[in-house]
Amino acid sequence: MCMRIRYFVLAAVVVLVVMWLKPEWRLPPGYNYGAMVGDLFFVIFVVLLGYKIWEHKRDVAVNGSTQEERYAKLRERTDKITAGLDDDPEFGTNAMPPTTPADNKPDQAGKPSNHD
Repeated sequence: MCMRIRYFVLAAVVVLVVMWLKPEWRLPPGYNYGAMVGDLFFVIFVVLLGYKIWEHKRDVAVNGSTQEERYAKLRERTDKITAGLDDDPEFGTNAMPPTTPADNKPDQAGKPSNHD
């Protein structure tokens, strides 16, 4: 989304620079350009809203849950791991994380040192 906004701002800057460099270039008279820009923003809004609704329905159909539900499950699992209630061999109660930053440093052979 942020990149899309940047593209619109970049296009607006280019138009403003061209109008500043060549003030004799004017838009043809007889059109209500304010209404055209308003209609353009309305159409973009409707298309973007439709895309987000479609994306949400596709997400639920593919994953069986919404992104918020998946994040809630991930937070719950992270809380279990933090509390030591998960038996995951890499992150759970059986995991042995390094106790100090020095334990993460490799020894002279380039392998992580084993201080146990």
